Amino acid sequence: MLPNRGIGLDAKAQFAKWRTKALAGGEPAQVHAWKVGELGFLMDYQLERLPWSFDIQSIQLGECMTFWVGEKDSEAMVLGAPWMREQVAGSQMVVVPGGGHGFKSDPEHLKAILCSLREQAKAALA
Repeated sequence: MLPNRGIGLDAKAQFAKWRTKALAGGEPAQVHAWKVGELGFLMDYQLERLPWSFDIQSIQLGECMTFWVGEKDSEAMVLGAPWMREQVAGSQMVVVPGGGHGFKSDPEHLKAILCSLREQAKAALA
């Protein structure tokens, strides 16, 4: 079961709680992302929910589509990645243990992502 996605909540108030938590955690990527307050995040949140030029459900990559998210990533990513995975039939999700928002810049995590892509490409070409 996924956590509450914030439906029916006052978005700005919810984002203020997330900001307070992120700033208290002190992770540089999180602190930087929230330094201007809640309105930037609220703008991104709204822009992500505008109608896209395609239906995400129409993506037919199956297991070749993998959504990566850090276990300690921002709430938007922790909630958004499972939702997107649900929308793309057969897709996968990898939760990086202990990974924060910047986990992709860690050489070990980046290596795992690139190796996964290479294996997917090999399988698709076989």
